[in-house]
Amino acid sequence: MYYLSHGSLRSIKRINGRNYLLNDLQEGNFFGEISFFSGMRRFSTIVATTDAVIVPIDKKIFVNLVNINPEIVFQHLKSFIWRLVNTEKANQIIKNQIESAPRDTDVRKFLKGEPILKEGDASNETMYFILNGELSVFKDRGEEKDLVNVLSKGDFFGELSLISNQPRTA
Repeated sequence: MYYLSHGSLRSIKRINGRNYLLNDLQEGNFFGEISFFSGMRRFSTIVATTDAVIVPIDKKIFVNLVNINPEIVFQHLKSFIWRLVNTEKANQIIKNQIESAPRDTDVRKFLKGEPILKEGDASNETMYFILNGELSVFKDRGEEKDLVNVLSKGDFFGELSLISNQPRTA
C-alpha cells in the first residue's frame, strides 16, 4: 500500500487495448490497499500526472498507524466493508457460503449472554457477520465492563483484528 505525500496520480485500467480512467489521486490519498489486504495482483496502473512523492506502507507501518488512532481506522474500514457487503455480488458469495457450509461449521450459534470473543484474545484472522440476533460490545475497565456498542443483524465485527493480526480490542 502507498501514501501519496505530494503531487497527483492517475489510476488506469487497460481493457482490450484501451485505457480507462479509474480515478485521480491527490495528496493525502492511499492506494494499493486492495492488493495490500488481499495479496492479489495489482489490477490497475498508477501514473504520475505531476511530480509526486509516495511513501510505501508495509504491514508493520500499517499496524503502527492503526495503533495511533484505531477508532478512525475502524470507522473508515467499517464504511468500506459496509459498502462492499451491500453489493449484490458480495451478498451472493455470503449466501453461497451459508448454504454450502456443513451444518456444524462456519455458521455459529450463540446463546444469550454467551461470549463470542474476549478483549485481548489473539486474532484468529476472522471477522464475523451477524445473521440474526443482537450483540453487545464491551471494553474491559478492570472491575467493570463498559458497553461501547450494540450490533444487530447485518452488522459485522472483528475486522480490525483481521487486518492488523493484533489481539481483540473489545
